Amino acid sequence: MMIMSKHKKYPKRPVDLLSSTATTAAALKNISALPTTGIFDHTNRPGTIEWKEPKLTYQPLKTDDDGGAGKEVVLGPVYRLPVDSDDAAGTQIDLKWTYANLKVRPERITIEAVGPNKATWTVSVMEGTMTSATWDLRATPSYSPLIEGYYTLQVHDQRGHDSLPKPGWLLPDSKMKIALYKTTEGNNHVGEKIARKRTD
Repeated sequence: MMIMSKHKKYPKRPVDLLSSTATTAAALKNISALPTTGIFDHTNRPGTIEWKEPKLTYQPLKTDDDGGAGKEVVLGPVYRLPVDSDDAAGTQIDLKWTYANLKVRPERITIEAVGPNKATWTVSVMEGTMTSATWDLRATPSYSPLIEGYYTLQVHDQRGHDSLPKPGWLLPDSKMKIALYKTTEGNNHVGEKIARKRTD
């Protein structure tokens, strides 16, 4: 007579490759396999974007009032505006991100830049499987030029930037802020002033 054990071995729960603990490579391979629609219960979080580029950089001020080392100043992400359409330096901003908790593949991703005057520029509209884009500052229309200041990048799926949180679906993201500056006469530039304002 065979004695059955009281403890059954259950198969391990499949690993969610799009969770924040999964590797980026594994997550990217599986985005295209996700459905473009679905209903999930409240135990699932909305999908979010985790920015990989650009990155913030920090540099201490040379000295403080007492002559010692000063506090750190945020220097990035700060980019120079192109002088004209032939200006090759500082004209492209590379954007890279990964997803966490995503269970529904976006049909398309839209990235928009909202400027200091609340005007909005479309940076890119792409397939929902993409995880990188390039903002070419020279491609801005002459009738709506970029101005100096802070730009908030809004990233959303086909439902729009004001869509409500939904389990498994991409949550609109507006965490990334980028500063654009113009060169001025001499070797100083207003990007230094922008960087210091961020610490005030």
